[in-house]
Amino acid sequence: MKRLLALSLLLNLLFLILLGLAYRRLGGKTLPSRPPDFSMIQQSLSTHLSQPDYASVLKLDSFESKKWLCRSKLVYQVTNFQPHWQQLQALVRSVSHECSVPGRIAGSYLDPSDPSRIIGATVEFGYSPEVGYRHPNEFYQE
Repeated sequence: MKRLLALSLLLNLLFLILLGLAYRRLGGKTLPSRPPDFSMIQQSLSTHLSQPDYASVLKLDSFESKKWLCRSKLVYQVTNFQPHWQQLQALVRSVSHECSVPGRIAGSYLDPSDPSRIIGATVEFGYSPEVGYRHPNEFYQE
């Protein structure tokens, strides 16, 4: 009886390990052979933001890149950004399509002097789990 119980526990443990390995293996796409061209992404973003439709609403505050991911902080040029949200989404889609790299709105950009105040948005371009890749988000590993 004890052998049967031990064997059952061993099989259950083996099953959980195999399930975990399968989940990890199927948990996202693999990275491409080359990292994204961040200078192209920065140039595309700057070009779009210099167009009158975007220039009156958003301004590039900072651009930071790692190996597989870059992050841009955009400052709002208007007091009420809610009506312009679709413009931000269109900007991310355009740069993403133009540079052939995944892009997303990653979150809000908070005022460094008053963290309770949102002054802009943070956008990311590149490869991370948030856009379906197995590579960890490099900005969360610091």
